[in-house]
Amino acid sequence: MKNISLQPSEELAYWIGVVQSDGCLSKNRISIGINNKSLSMLKKFAKISYSIFKTTNKITLRSRNEKNIRQFRFSIGKLLSSLKLLDVNFKDPPNPPFWCLHNYNFFGAYLAGVVDGDGNIRIKRKKYPQCAIRIISGKKQTELYYAIRKMLNCAVSITLFDEDRMLKGKKIHGKWFELEFLVSSKNLKFVKDFILPHLTIEHKRNKLKTYIGFKSQLPHHFK
Repeated sequence: MKNISLQPSEELAYWIGVVQSDGCLSKNRISIGINNKSLSMLKKFAKISYSIFKTTNKITLRSRNEKNIRQFRFSIGKLLSSLKLLDVNFKDPPNPPFWCLHNYNFFGAYLAGVVDGDGNIRIKRKKYPQCAIRIISGKKQTELYYAIRKMLNCAVSITLFDEDRMLKGKKIHGKWFELEFLVSSKNLKFVKDFILPHLTIEHKRNKLKTYIGFKSQLPHHFK
């Protein structure tokens, strides 16, 4: 891989969000494995990797635990120093680089990558619907918490879950953190203009797009 000069961009911001939430760095190799529901995200991630990092690697199909897994891997060793200069790390939980915290376009693209990777979008309450965006991580998302509060100017919560669940007849103990914020009048424009355009996984994008359309049609005093 040739020496590449990296510059902040919306594409790179989205790429970082995906790799911090759904990716893995091991022995200077980036790898992401997903099921078919997230294939659109993986294709976008691979396309950005081709564009920015000039990799020629392809998405491969692997079988794991009786499931078909789409996987994308490429070596990033020579680029680690350049990424560190841009404040990029590969640790859990997601931690936005400094240059995303001063630019709505960059932060929106970054957050879309995180939501595509480890987030979900759900509608709460039937009579007066609320749209909640949640991001799940193995560790407390402190830096992301403050970044969202600053950039979206809205309330954010982090909840610790420490419980047993049944998986294929076996009791499995799990511990994780869920960061959550609501789409409201305070952040509706940001979500619409800077997050939604970059969301790639169809069911997440459609759910958020439908809610924004619903919210935009309400009289002002109901928003």
